[in-house]
Amino acid sequence: SGPIRAIVGSVVTVTAHADRTLERATLRFGSGTSIDMEIKEGHVAKAELGVRERDNYAIVLVDREGLQDPRPQVHPIEAIPDGPPTVEVREPGRDVQVTADAEVALSVHARDDVGLSRLDVLARVEPDGEEKAIVEWMWSDVKLEVTAGRLLKLAEQKLPPGAALSYCARAIDLKGQEARSRAFTISVISDSQEKQQTLSDLASLRDRLRWILEKQKQARGDLAKGIEPRVNEKQGLETAHRVRTLQFEVRQQSLQALADWNGEELSRLPGREKLA
Repeated sequence: SGPIRAIVGSVVTVTAHADRTLERATLRFGSGTSIDMEIKEGHVAKAELGVRERDNYAIVLVDREGLQDPRPQVHPIEAIPDGPPTVEVREPGRDVQVTADAEVALSVHARDDVGLSRLDVLARVEPDGEEKAIVEWMWSDVKLEVTAGRLLKLAEQKLPPGAALSYCARAIDLKGQEARSRAFTISVISDSQEKQQTLSDLASLRDRLRWILEKQKQARGDLAKGIEPRVNEKQGLETAHRVRTLQFEVRQQSLQALADWNGEELSRLPGREKLA
């Protein structure tokens, strides 16, 4: 027994052990109410209390001779509000443009402080389509945190080129409280539009790689100048700083180029393995 800190709606078992046989035992609350405790084996008292609000309690024990502690210790009860769950779409986690027969990998993460009962993906065809669940996850045991994935086959949605599917993830906890993630859009494009988009992405990647090669060449040239014997100390420090700045920029652009190459649009590029 001692301080209680629990989420509103929780049931807490309080147990007291006495050094003598008990006649009765009571949980007395600061709010003025009380609960009779069950006595087991003569000297053990137990009771369950539901946490609803902030309060305090004391255990009042009375032995067979009618003796009791005139000043039983008072313990606080801290009731933590049960908030709604949290949920996010981790993959793709952005708006995408795909063809009508594409498959989009979905990954959804949700958590709750008491327990989740359901997780789904709600979608509707823009601008005024009816919202419905297109992906659902349910389970029989209590889960505080879930990461779930599913391959969304757009062909099953029968969307023509030009259509847009708006979607979000929804999580519902054991109390029925729900939360929704940020909404994203899947835009359906034609095969020719996908080809043009891919060519545009490749051109952008090509320009980025050219920039990286040019800056690397410039950094090597500056570094070579910086180590020449005739360069004074000040010029050497300025060159070193300029080289470090260029190296940082090259690193950032290289990471972005890698992200572009591994992105949704270029991941389906024919002959990708040969280019890599």
